[in-house]
Amino acid sequence: PAGFAPSAAAARADCQFGAGHIGGHGGHIRVVLAPEKATIQTRPVRVTEIGFSADFWRFYLPRAALAEWWPGRPAVIDIPAEAFPDALRNVFTGRRFHLDATVTPEGVFLAPGAPVETQAPVEAIEEDEPETPEIQPAPEPKRRRRTPLRAAMTAFLVAGTAAGAGVLTLGDPAPMLTAMLKSGLTP
Repeated sequence: PAGFAPSAAAARADCQFGAGHIGGHGGHIRVVLAPEKATIQTRPVRVTEIGFSADFWRFYLPRAALAEWWPGRPAVIDIPAEAFPDALRNVFTGRRFHLDATVTPEGVFLAPGAPVETQAPVEAIEEDEPETPEIQPAPEPKRRRRTPLRAAMTAFLVAGTAAGAGVLTLGDPAPMLTAMLKSGLTP
């Protein structure tokens, strides 16, 4: 049938496949192949010649649109939005779709697929989620002043610690005091 050729035809030997996205971008419909590898240095190619299938969902670009391309390499193609019928242009505006590309010597054949799912915006919080309490910053510690009472308490603590250390070093003072009292000596 028209548009089909036998698999034995020499032209059918060169066929490459790619995947990517298609969607509105400014005043263009942008095709991006291998979007995960595309960078700011991936220069867009502008294409004005475009053909549509009878259902308008598949379309054709000249082979020159991907002249230096091979599978796995990123490519960006910008097509003026005016080149698309209004209904199709409206579908692509503000949305992206998965895209399958077939590249043959006759041209580049593009077939959009399902919409690209995007994550819900950060502002969208479900009602069932518990609210997280706000974390208040810890107050800065107050600087303590040295007062005579604090100095006395510190001295008392140091003296008590020293006495306790002495008791531990000398042992139990009770037998020593008992011996002193029996001998008639006063402490």
